[in-house]
Amino acid sequence: MFRKFFLAGVALTLLLISAVTSLAAQRIIVSGNMYYAPVMWEKSKKIVGVGPELIATIFSDLGIEYSLENLGEWDEVQELARQGSVDVIVGAYQNDDRRTYLKFSESYFPQPVVIIIPIDSHFKFTTWDDLIGKKGVTHFGESFGQKFDTFMAKNLEVKRAKMKRCFDLLDTGMVDYIIIDFFMGVNYTQMLRRMDSVQIVKQPITIENIAIAIAKTSPLTARIPEINARIKAMKADGSLEAMIKNANMEFQQSMDAREKMFSRAKRDTAKAKGLDPMDRPDFHQMYRDAIGNATYLAY
Repeated sequence: MFRKFFLAGVALTLLLISAVTSLAAQRIIVSGNMYYAPVMWEKSKKIVGVGPELIATIFSDLGIEYSLENLGEWDEVQELARQGSVDVIVGAYQNDDRRTYLKFSESYFPQPVVIIIPIDSHFKFTTWDDLIGKKGVTHFGESFGQKFDTFMAKNLEVKRAKMKRCFDLLDTGMVDYIIIDFFMGVNYTQMLRRMDSVQIVKQPITIENIAIAIAKTSPLTARIPEINARIKAMKADGSLEAMIKNANMEFQQSMDAREKMFSRAKRDTAKAKGLDPMDRPDFHQMYRDAIGNATYLAY
């Protein structure tokens, strides 16, 4: 009798341990590129942007509990997802390598990929072939869609560096252009105080679609059809478009706040040039212009 109770106790203990382990394994970790406004960035120690807001809306609807975390540099976050330590990346482009360890949702945010060149450069960009023979640079861990990634690997000389180093290389003439996502280009140009020394070329290299990426090791892969249904519904009713516009406005407010730190110098410079020191184009309109005012639902 004692043996039966003992074995039953052991079995119950193992069952409880298994249940706890299973629950721990189900803990959903969400992360992404923390310098990817308006998709994702940190504001007043809070992670904000289209991606986090979209995740919050959809996961709340589906009853999915998760933890949104800043886990380091973009290439590090991707490696954590590859290893299975991150379940969800809030926004990423698709390419062949990422598809080996990630599954992607319906796309939710079309974004232009552009080049940044010196403000006095005479370089004219109209097609990818115009980049051949010139030296470029981009950030560690970046992809710009499989088609352009393949062209870049076969035909272009492009270094990888941290973003500040990319701008330094451009300043010194060691490279001719930076490849960058449109809003990241706007962000870093402002943040690194390069507004008077560089220009963002209006003609995009490509327009790529950002999607939620889920690690193949995550239990959430089974719920991608539900996630896709929510994204499609939000596209159809206009709520996703509104979310994008709100994120763009919030990003603009962040940039305006940063600009005030340098307002005195800017006012002096603007006064000398006869300009309004706070006259800056609307970021959401810049975004719309960059994708050719295409209807969002086309993506």
